[in-house]
Amino acid sequence: MKNNRSLMIIATAVLIILLLSLGLFMHFNQSVAFDKAIGKDFDSKSVNSIEIIKRDTTGEKIVDITDPSQIQQVLAVFSDLRLKKSRISEVQFENSYWITLKGYKQQRSAGITLYDGIYLDVYNYGSNSPKNVQTSYKIVSDVDLNELIELFKS
Repeated sequence: MKNNRSLMIIATAVLIILLLSLGLFMHFNQSVAFDKAIGKDFDSKSVNSIEIIKRDTTGEKIVDITDPSQIQQVLAVFSDLRLKKSRISEVQFENSYWITLKGYKQQRSAGITLYDGIYLDVYNYGSNSPKNVQTSYKIVSDVDLNELIELFKS
């Protein structure tokens, strides 16, 4: 009787440890869609213009986009991304794209900084918090930067 009780206690403890480990694993490996990362108040259809600054070893170039179809093409680059929260302190990169999304009366609604297609910072200027909200992510899905690269070929 005593052996059965000890065995039950050990089995229960092992089961609890396994469940906690699984829960922690799921929590830390959770990814989010770009739409959720940029914020529930963000509406891609309200973007009237996009300013993109490309920075690399040769300097920086700026492109302004106001054509609605081109705006949607640029936003499509990000729409299927899967992101995982990250604590980026110092990112080593060759190319970065500093993207400002502007809406009504050219007010900034969101900002995106993309580092080599590996890391992404999202700035939510429309946040209800007292300060603008910035969140860093590691991109965990494939990203096709051809749309952005083509904008700077000239």
